[in-house]
Amino acid sequence: MATFNSFMRSTNAALNRMERAHNRRVHREAQIEKARQKEEVLANAALSVQRYNELIELLTNTHKEEVESMDWQSLYEEPAPSSPVPSHALEQKAALRLSRYRPSFFDNLFKIVAKRIKKLENKVIKAREEDAALFTKAESAYQKAIAEWEFLHNMADGVLRQNIMAYKDAVAHFNPFSEMAALGLSIYFIFHSDHVVAELEIQSDDILPREILSLTSTGKLSRKNMPTSRFNELYQDHACSSVLRVGREVLALLPVDFVIVNAVADLLNSATGRVESQTVVSVIILPDTLDRLQFDRLNPSDSMQNFVHRMQFSKAGGLSPVKPLTVDDLAGYISADSPIITRTSVPSTPASSQEALDKRIIEVYHEKGVLFAVKYYKDHTNCELLAATEYVEKLVESAK
Repeated sequence: MATFNSFMRSTNAALNRMERAHNRRVHREAQIEKARQKEEVLANAALSVQRYNELIELLTNTHKEEVESMDWQSLYEEPAPSSPVPSHALEQKAALRLSRYRPSFFDNLFKIVAKRIKKLENKVIKAREEDAALFTKAESAYQKAIAEWEFLHNMADGVLRQNIMAYKDAVAHFNPFSEMAALGLSIYFIFHSDHVVAELEIQSDDILPREILSLTSTGKLSRKNMPTSRFNELYQDHACSSVLRVGREVLALLPVDFVIVNAVADLLNSATGRVESQTVVSVIILPDTLDRLQFDRLNPSDSMQNFVHRMQFSKAGGLSPVKPLTVDDLAGYISADSPIITRTSVPSTPASSQEALDKRIIEVYHEKGVLFAVKYYKDHTNCELLAATEYVEKLVESAK
């Protein structure tokens, strides 16, 4: 009996040890799973904040993207691709092997000389066919290359001649706004020989998050409602950054004197009670001004002060509708006290006749550009700016 009781005690003790060991393993596994879940939560939190910051960066700093200037003159002077010349290299190589064939002792012994020659002759025929196939392939590639060259050559010729259809083709072909389209932005253009008007449809303010995501001191995700003032500032930065990007891309691609960019958004019209597309930012952008800006450091909204622009903004109400700028507002660029560009004095030449005046206008056009030519004509005729612009454009076109 004692032996049986001892056996039971030993058995129970062993079972208890096994149970305690099992419980320890379960507890340890639970701790590991809990730690894994905590790490996963923290990692997801960090990833959420990272993606949030990247979205804000993307929407408010698109103006920082590098743009490449198009050298239309070099493109125009690019020589046409050379047409392919038929090659008989493979056939000649096979024919050489045939001509050098000399029957061996075993070829004569087994009477396979004719078979060897026939085989070599077949290789010559096959090589001739391969040469022809390679030429056909090269000819096909040449036709594509010459078509592409002719297309770009004609486009460059048109752009250099300030042809507005060539401008349109250039924008469509090179499509520098594809990244902006991915952000939901739509752009429509009106092309003129010396300038471009771009209407930029920016998305409603729904494109921006209404919350601020951040990490707590323990690495957890924190969500807070974004203050209205902060939200409106971000939306303003988004609009102005997009305007700058459009201006940079257009002036890098096309040889125009300036760009008028109108940012349009869906806003509530208080007079009608309807949501309508209205201009919220309108800017005239000159290349000389862009060249002086450091895009990686500037604030897009603050940078508008460098240009002739219209924008009404308040932290409480955000962007308000404004009247789009037009060519008539160009006077702000070329006036003597313009903060954007320092006017270089144009020597006054007595215009005793219309012919002499036209000659001087052409000289000013080639020396200073279209803006100063327009200003010179306007000063000497006292006509309206728009009429002066149209006259100079026609005069320059007729002189080409």
